[in-house]
Amino acid sequence: MSPVEITLIAVVAVLILLFLLYRFTRKMFQQYLTTKPTDFDVLDAYSDGVPFVLVGDSLTDFFPVREFAPRVPLLNRGVAGETTKDVIERLEEVASLHPERAVLQIGVNDLIRKGKFRLKPDALTDRILTIAEALRQSGTRVTVVSLYPVNRRRKWWSFACLKRANNRRIRAVNAKLSEACAERDVPYLDVHSRLVDAKGNLRKEFTIEGLHLTIEGYRAVFEAIKDVLPAASESERRA
Repeated sequence: MSPVEITLIAVVAVLILLFLLYRFTRKMFQQYLTTKPTDFDVLDAYSDGVPFVLVGDSLTDFFPVREFAPRVPLLNRGVAGETTKDVIERLEEVASLHPERAVLQIGVNDLIRKGKFRLKPDALTDRILTIAEALRQSGTRVTVVSLYPVNRRRKWWSFACLKRANNRRIRAVNAKLSEACAERDVPYLDVHSRLVDAKGNLRKEFTIEGLHLTIEGYRAVFEAIKDVLPAASESERRA
């Protein structure tokens, strides 16, 4: 074979390998999305009336909040890849915990989705408030957290992860979310401003690939929400 033919065969082989890896990764992620909410039903039996719950997508799922607040009794009910629709569909499990307080951070995946599945700011705000109101009706005090900024230039391939999600849309959602929360007397927490740089992007040191956070990013998030958490003394009284 000629050098050109060998090169073409090598390129085709690499492309096939990448395709198979993509299919395998996608299948494993879909399995994760299916099984994790079901796993919560098992874990809930051991919750023992925990007073605080975090609800959201991967930005919550990957948040090592127990490391930042080891003495605070809380549960993390974030699931990577979820949209507001997914959270609505599993709200019964969260409500069954009867938490006193909840922090809700959700919405970026609704902006990432393509076509008809991508929500506009008004519709996304309504979805987030629907979740908050449902939790409030179950007796939980809910704090709605702003969407975080993104950084489409963090890596050369960041745009592929973020798709249609950008800071213009995120700012629009946050503006409407802040206004809607004020109208409905729902506590709103602006974490966005703690994560953004001078150009309006997610600070480089706070993100891995433009969407998900580094430990420094999560430290900034924790410093923003720590006043919402039950005090350590309150947790100790429960012990």
